[in-house]
Amino acid sequence: MITNLAGHLLVSPPGGTSRNIVYVCEHADADHTAFGLRLGNPVPELDFSQVLLQQEIITPEESLILPDETKRIPVLHGGDNDGRRGFILHSSDVFLPDQTQKISEMISLTRTPDLLRAIGRRSGPRRVLFAIGSRAWSPGAVTKEIFEGDWLVCPGEPEIVFGANPEEQYAMALAQLGLNAATRISAPGFA
Repeated sequence: MITNLAGHLLVSPPGGTSRNIVYVCEHADADHTAFGLRLGNPVPELDFSQVLLQQEIITPEESLILPDETKRIPVLHGGDNDGRRGFILHSSDVFLPDQTQKISEMISLTRTPDLLRAIGRRSGPRRVLFAIGSRAWSPGAVTKEIFEGDWLVCPGEPEIVFGANPEEQYAMALAQLGLNAATRISAPGFA
């Protein structure tokens, strides 16, 4: 059984109406709070160049010459908690001392605009997603949800976390568990 969920994915079980995936950023053990970012839920009216403009990281003129890969950085609705706060989930090839939290060997989290500035200057991490808002659980709540069958747990592989297509992310997460969207789950918990 996994006691520290940081760096793992919570995946809604197949066969239901939702196909949610949450990347867990903080969780120490079953008795602690948990914090994560929902994946695969883009903010349709906002692209990454607009985020950089709103934060005054770039000028309108600079937005016109941003590389396509920067413009395509996903902007996600990370959850209903911290609804106006931005979170940058990224590959661990860039680390800002006292600002970046290393979640796993391959994935880090930065919550400050300094990393947005680096991305705007084209010196940011190789893989990035930007989430507005987060998911949060009180002590013991996420563990309770897992045991009630609300979530399956699998490793948070970068290929899934940074995958561009939400349907593909969900299918890849289930495949890690030996499941597919048509599978029916009868026992809750960890797969």
